[in-house]
Amino acid sequence: MLDVCRDAVGPNEIEGLAGRSISAIGRIGARADVMLQVLYGGETRELELSGTRRGLLALGQLLRGKGGSCDLSENRHPFPYERSQSEIAFREDPERDTASIVTEDGILRIQGGREALNLLADKIEDFASESDASDHCHVDSPTYDYIAPESDSLVIAFMRRAAISRPHCGHSR
Repeated sequence: MLDVCRDAVGPNEIEGLAGRSISAIGRIGARADVMLQVLYGGETRELELSGTRRGLLALGQLLRGKGGSCDLSENRHPFPYERSQSEIAFREDPERDTASIVTEDGILRIQGGREALNLLADKIEDFASESDASDHCHVDSPTYDYIAPESDSLVIAFMRRAAISRPHCGHSR
């Protein structure tokens, strides 16, 4: 699973997906094949996290940190969803056993205990590494006991078309 990322990760700095350097621990290059978007359906509270393989793999790696954020590609035509989210913000919360996945004010917020965040990262990376372009998977409670009951339903998929803007991801340590 990590071998797929090895081409994009180096030892000296993490460079955000849009190409801005933000930390001194690894490197994810600014490339057209590294993109993410999150679409939200208000009535159903369903979220679709989609991206390129490298974008999803990069997000999985980022979720293994203590916290950070990721600006998302905008989809001006999010059908069948209602709107495109602008950002993913995540943080480790040692007081939690599960991971909470909720949307608020255009931001997908993920927080949880280290084990739960690692399991979510594993799920995203496994999907990105092993799935076909037409596949998708659902990550929700109670299907996965590491997802908090208050979480919005999450669908992970590959992007179906190029997005309009480029994302930027990073850790906060």
